[in-house]
Amino acid sequence: MITAGVLVVLIVLFAIANSQTVTIHWWFITTTQTPMIVVIAGCGLIGFAVGWMFARRRAASRGAPR
Repeated sequence: MITAGVLVVLIVLFAIANSQTVTIHWWFITTTQTPMIVVIAGCGLIGFAVGWMFARRRAASRGAPR
């Protein structure tokens, strides 16, 4: 729990320090102008979700209660 809290604080500080607007090239949409804080927060949330899903899957395979 402490590690997760430290990681959240680091991501927030990193996002605040990088507040300029960046151009994102998507596969289907040509380009969009997005604040870097949104990109960093989105990547952090995606990373959290993927880690959480793998942790649940590992716990389920070991027979641990959810």
